[in-house]
Amino acid sequence: MAISRRASVAVTALLLALPAGSLAQTKKVLVIGIDGVWTDVMAEAATPNIDALVAEGAWSMTARTTIPTISGPSWSSMLIGVWPNKHNVFNNNFEANRYGEYPDFLTRIESVRPELNTYVAGDWLPLVAEDSGGPLFGDAIDEVFAVDGYELGWAEADSVVTAAAVAALSTADPDAVVVYLGNPDETSHLTGSIGAEYRGAIEEADRQVGQLLAAVHSRPTTADEDWLILLSTDHGRRPNGGHGGRSEAELTSFFIAHGPSAVPGEIEGTPRVLDIAVTALAHLGIDADPAWELDGRVVGIEGAEAGWLSAAMPLRLDADDGTQVFGELHGDLANSRAVLLLFHQGGGNAHAEYAGIIPRLLRNGYAAIAVDARAGGNILGGTNRTMAAFEDEPHYCEAYPDLRAVLEYARGIAGELPIVAWGSSYSGALALRLASENADDLAGVLAFSPAGGEPMGECPANRFGADVTIPTMVLRPLQEAEIETVADQIRSFGELGFFIHVAEPGVHGSSMLDPARVEGDVEPTWEAVLEFLASVTARRR
Repeated sequence: MAISRRASVAVTALLLALPAGSLAQTKKVLVIGIDGVWTDVMAEAATPNIDALVAEGAWSMTARTTIPTISGPSWSSMLIGVWPNKHNVFNNNFEANRYGEYPDFLTRIESVRPELNTYVAGDWLPLVAEDSGGPLFGDAIDEVFAVDGYELGWAEADSVVTAAAVAALSTADPDAVVVYLGNPDETSHLTGSIGAEYRGAIEEADRQVGQLLAAVHSRPTTADEDWLILLSTDHGRRPNGGHGGRSEAELTSFFIAHGPSAVPGEIEGTPRVLDIAVTALAHLGIDADPAWELDGRVVGIEGAEAGWLSAAMPLRLDADDGTQVFGELHGDLANSRAVLLLFHQGGGNAHAEYAGIIPRLLRNGYAAIAVDARAGGNILGGTNRTMAAFEDEPHYCEAYPDLRAVLEYARGIAGELPIVAWGSSYSGALALRLASENADDLAGVLAFSPAGGEPMGECPANRFGADVTIPTMVLRPLQEAEIETVADQIRSFGELGFFIHVAEPGVHGSSMLDPARVEGDVEPTWEAVLEFLASVTARRR
């Protein structure tokens, strides 16, 4: 039986009598959320309707969800646009929620555009009814259709929810619609797997997506409407059907935007689940009030910020010798497990070296500070902004104040988060020096191809290794490890207890993690790096 929290409000649509061709399309939005979809399994399933949205729309299959990867916090973040530290839901008990301060985006719509018609249909009661401290959706919403998935059975409940939403789309005039489908997640939990039953539940959800799309396209007024379809999931899962951890599979969501306002193609960078709410508001022409303190951004549609740096906060730090050091803070500290300090190789810059690396670090729950140190340039592309103040490139050793400035800044913002230094080539050597002098402030250090020998002058990597007392990982590509002097370095670092990884295939510096720069499989190196990071950041400072 359907649980109606609020009676349906009759909607009348008044069309102004304007000359033909002068009536602007009415912007509307449909958000479809499918619970617990592992994108890798979805890619193998028969999902023609979702595939069509991807083919014609903006999409990312490497979006990021919340920590923890649990439905309560994840759906709250998706539908509100803030991280869990604000809405205060960290599990599936919503009792301590701060929805009064941070309401769902439909409630935001009602607060500023009450003439717009809002509609929700779902079968997980904490979202739509008074259950477990819910509902997530507020009383101001025009119509909420709710059934209990546990009572009806999740396959049947999703079918009922879809039918109700199809009827609302077909016979009423909603402006903002949210439809929640829970069967895939529950099927995986019940079977303890990601097998045929789970794949079948995803395929059934795809058919329901098709029904919703057909209802939008068959509306008699559809030619005068600009519908934005937003499709996502709250979290991925493990092979045993569980979730809640910090693995790549659990942290990865997907983000799809389809409609005339969507910018077709793969979305650059890393969308987050909380970008759904902010993008929906932007499509409807509702500018987010700064007082709302939204953490999401506009993604995948016209007017969205472009580029992998679009979610980053620009930094301009002062080194102790007066040099201004330029960089960015990537990620959300409130939802991160550690802060990584990323330093580039000689002749390079942070943009070029880390463009293919930072998105995956963010998906795995890390914030990152990437800076242009003064010993740099454009050898990998891009521009080193810090170098604009220098006529000649300083010596590698002279860049050390830049690393100190970044660590000082990180200490001020990290709170209890661990800080990890990450260097590449010459900065790999300087990162070891930073670790040797600041053991109390760093949880670990990664040195990719740490430079030694004559080019490093008085600051070769070997000079500082013996004084490093925190966990350290040194990485080299095989072609470098076979060089006698490098083999000696690896041997001496191994005797100091450093973790050693030889990448095959691999290239010089941090680029050994970038599949665009390595001819071969970079996954073994990524696995080694992520395992090391997990081990040194398991506890907060």
